[in-house]
Order: sequence, then structure tokens, then C-alpha cells
Amino acid sequence: MLLFALFLIIRTGSEETIPDSILVFTKMPAAENHLAGGSENVPPDYKEARIVSLNYENPESGIKNLTSDFYSATSPSLSFDNQLIVFSAKVNQNDSWQIWTMNLDGSAKKKVFESSKNCYTPSFLPTGDIVFSCEIEDPEIGKTYPLFKILEDGSGLNQLTFHPHRDFYPSILYDGRIAIISQQFYPTKKSRQFMVLRPDGTKSQAFYHDQSDSQIKSTVRESREDKLIFVQGDGNVDELVVLSYANPLLPKEIIATYDAGAIQSAGILDSTRLVISAKSGSEGVFGLSAISFKGDEELIYKDEGYHSVQPVVVRKQKSTQKVAIFNFR
Repeated sequence: MLLFALFLIIRTGSEETIPDSILVFTKMPAAENHLAGGSENVPPDYKEARIVSLNYENPESGIKNLTSDFYSATSPSLSFDNQLIVFSAKVNQNDSWQIWTMNLDGSAKKKVFESSKNCYTPSFLPTGDIVFSCEIEDPEIGKTYPLFKILEDGSGLNQLTFHPHRDFYPSILYDGRIAIISQQFYPTKKSRQFMVLRPDGTKSQAFYHDQSDSQIKSTVRESREDKLIFVQGDGNVDELVVLSYANPLLPKEIIATYDAGAIQSAGILDSTRLVISAKSGSEGVFGLSAISFKGDEELIYKDEGYHSVQPVVVRKQKSTQKVAIFNFR
């Protein structure tokens, strides 16, 4: 019996009218939350976190709390039409982290997946499917966090990765592949890697690994200009890095360098600027700043006593390739 796989490329983008200058991020009490910056790829177990939105061109208008009805909510990610947010949340303190969606204004909240296990860092595929990490306990290996995919209505759950790794922070590249930060923990622990795979879980491969001791610390974001943006650190310094999508073997561009642990995450603000979650001084809180590709930085939002992290921006998406797989026997 022969099995043929045909890959059909369909282009999609966000055609609907979208709000201007909206920034969505996670805000949490600094006294209750230590933002991990070590060598291990760990899930974001934040306490009393809130997903909020802000007009970054008019920050004086204040933030809007989108998840006041949860004990804690984190890891927002936008659908490709900018109409929905998918996130991980606990309704009550002792609940497991579960995957939810809501409208951009915080209305119509819906639990996507019901599990007794903790599930983290979800992201939308262009098809509307959702990928996320979920905790698996293995008697020999210990806890792993493979990647799963599910339809938006909660059906069709599929496991995508099966290696003894911790796979977190999925994002979608414009070629339709999923980018993840993956770290092997068995039989030996290795450094974190930037890996890519098809949306059906096949063709998993390493995309980038710094030759120094630096490790990627954040979700990888791709700009409309085919640049890959992420944060990496070696325990001494953190770097905001730009990498060529077309040729990741080209030398990386370092936009800015920070003290170790002083930058948490980055997103794409517009064609000339990024948005970063960073702090100044060892005792400071993480705020949000706009930074140009030349390194010029301007504060957008900061609230003493609270960390502001995981920024995502409502913006028109570049046409994205969906990869649909048809099997013929």
C-alpha cells in the first residue's frame, strides 16, 4: 500500500478592520512573582497575573483588565485576524493551568481544553487551530512538556512532539511552520534550542543555535520584513537579537545588550520598532518600552510594584502560508 502526502499551500492574512495601537500583555504583582532567568526551560507559573490591553499611542488612557474573573492569567497570543486572544489561566488558585480564548475586548471567554494537567503558552495557527504545551509525567523521565494541537472548539486533540523535552513558547512563522523553544532533559540535559516543525508535528529540526553559551529565553517573533526577533542570554548578559529568516547562518544582529535577567520578552510593534519587557537596575520592575532597530529606546508603560511582560501587538499580519496535508492511499 502506497501512501502519498500532498502539501497544499494556502495564503492567509488579517483582512478585517483591526483596532489601532493596541498592546496586549501580562501584568502581575512583582512581590509575588520571580521571573525565572536561569538555564532551565520552565513554564510561567505566575501568581495573580492579569492579561491587560493598552493603547500604546495614548498610554495615559490607562490599561483595561481583560481577565479580572480569573485567579491568574498569562501568555496571551492573538489570532491571525486579531479578533481573539488565546491564553493560559487558572480560575481558582489551586486549579491547573488551562487553555482559554476570549474576544479582544475580554468578552466571550471559553475554555478550550479541560485537563487535570497544567497546560501553558498557547498560540493560534493560521487555520484557527491552537497549539500549546501540556505537562506529562513519565515514571522514568519525569515531567516533560510536549506540544499539542487542538481545534478552537476543543475537539481533535493531537500530540505533536514525543521527545523527552520541554517544548514551550510556540509561535507561527510565515512559511506555516511552528517555532518552539525546546530543551532536552533526558537522558542528559542540554541547552535550549530554537526548533521548527510542520503543523502536523513532522519534520522537526533545529533552526538556530548560538555557538556561544547563550540560550534563547523568549518567544520568537517574525516581522513582516522576514526578521526573527528574540531574547537570548548567557548568564552574564542578555541580548535582543535579530536573525535573518532566509539565512539563519548569517551573523545575528544585536540591537541592544542588557544585564543578565534585565529583559524578559520582545514583540513586534511596527515596521521600525519593537516592544520589549525590560527593567533598569537589579531591584526594578519590568516595564514596556519601544525600541528601534538602531537601539533607541522609549518607555511606553511602567507601574511600580508590577511586572509587565509578554507583550503582543494588534497589527495587520503579513500573508501567511497554511500547510494543509492530504493523504492518498
